[in-house]
Amino acid sequence: MKIVIYETTTVNDIQQRFSTAYPFLSIRFCNTPHGIGEESRKTNWYKGEMRLRDLTTKSLDNAVSIEPSVTTGAVEQAFETAFGLHAQIFRKEGERWVQTAGTDALTLDEQNEIGRVAAEEQQGAGWGDRAKRL
Repeated sequence: MKIVIYETTTVNDIQQRFSTAYPFLSIRFCNTPHGIGEESRKTNWYKGEMRLRDLTTKSLDNAVSIEPSVTTGAVEQAFETAFGLHAQIFRKEGERWVQTAGTDALTLDEQNEIGRVAAEEQQGAGWGDRAKRL
């Protein structure tokens, strides 16, 4: 998947494309940088309707390639390098989203699979609990 940024591209545009390709992952953008393997702490997350041109002083005449074999840390770094945007990838863990900071060396495919398995296990546990009550 290649994400091209235009003058009118919003945070939500990027998030929707990313989540379509990786349904158990989410990408968010914030106002503070972080290193690979670090969580974004005490930060302000940008709202979905914000246009990326309002969040950076870098040229938006660029693109980021996001392949399944790329690590989450590399994707975050690519947005930083190309656009000056501080990205953080989250993985679905049950009912909540967790930052992938401790697992930034895993690929997008691996992260997405972990989220998928966790979702299936949670669904299975939910049915098991219901069956026990019947």
